Amino acid sequence: MRLGGWCCLSYLEQGKISGSQLVILMVGFLLGSSVVIFPGQAARQDAWIAIIIGAVEGGIFALIFTTLARRFPGKTMVEILETVFSPYLGKLIAVIFVWYAFHDGSFVIRNFTDFFTTTVMIETPNIVFAVLLTIVAALAVGNGLEVITRCSLVLVPLTVLFLLVTFLAQLSQVEWTNFLPVFEIPVWQLLKISHSAAVFPFGETVFFLMVFPFLNRTKECRRKTVIGVLLGALLINIIAWGGIGVLGPTRALFTYPAYEVVKMFNLPFINTRFEIIVVINFLTMGFLKLAVLYYVTVLGLGQIFHLRSLRPLIIPIGILMIILSIINFSGITENFEFNTTSNLIYSTFFQLVIPLITLIVAMFRRLPRRERGC
Repeated sequence: MRLGGWCCLSYLEQGKISGSQLVILMVGFLLGSSVVIFPGQAARQDAWIAIIIGAVEGGIFALIFTTLARRFPGKTMVEILETVFSPYLGKLIAVIFVWYAFHDGSFVIRNFTDFFTTTVMIETPNIVFAVLLTIVAALAVGNGLEVITRCSLVLVPLTVLFLLVTFLAQLSQVEWTNFLPVFEIPVWQLLKISHSAAVFPFGETVFFLMVFPFLNRTKECRRKTVIGVLLGALLINIIAWGGIGVLGPTRALFTYPAYEVVKMFNLPFINTRFEIIVVINFLTMGFLKLAVLYYVTVLGLGQIFHLRSLRPLIIPIGILMIILSIINFSGITENFEFNTTSNLIYSTFFQLVIPLITLIVAMFRRLPRRERGC
């Protein structure tokens, strides 16, 4: 049994995952809501550039928090914070970090319910979709990290296949002039939109600080995270290219451009509603993202309060997450406005500031005092 955090974790989570499984889970996490709401949409035809810049910025965030993870092998973010900042202050910061995972999980539920009640089943109340998604995620969380990861091994390749098939089918409808002119918007505005793409979704990989201790080889956390971010950026850009190329300037009229693109498919001899593909993608990737955030919240609270089991937390956290998703915003417009304004500062605090300060303090205090394992 490993020294450090793992001996404290063994009674809460006994699963182990490989580096390749981490990559697949991270790709599914990054796709999450991005399969219908690709980041950088405000950059118009330069959205694909904003996604690339955002991925680079998110990669920088990842280098910081993976350096922290490698410095404290076998420890989750909660344990790292308590080690670096003392049990009391560290526990307080850990509560704030877990709150962010909980809050972000409520955003996923809200995005999920908004999509289904505005495009698929408009007469159905939000609460129905919120409860159904949360129940499925709760079942996965109750069975542990390995089960969530195994779900990703099936669902992510299927989603990637669907994305590639729909992208290839779109090529005949693409107007390449829709990508021109390049760099039309001012640089400062492009950088702001790129930062928005960085915090959603690339910077959200900071939550994997709660997953890294369960890697078979903790040394792989940095390399696998970078690979996951790069693959996620490529797939999200494929979605963006389709939206820009097919819809052109009219994409600004649609709340979910990726969904509208697939609705426009016009293949000879085939009379099928292809938008079901987007619905399936969002069902699967939305579930994976929520499951990870749900798991991080439950595991974090279990460690903070030194519980012997995570199961008593699962149902209460799920109920509270559903309630928060309903009261977060008065409507879909307010949801999108928050993600393009206040969230730029709010999420940066958790994704960059907390890991960076923690790393600096750890280096200043020369922690950990034992020999490092990474």
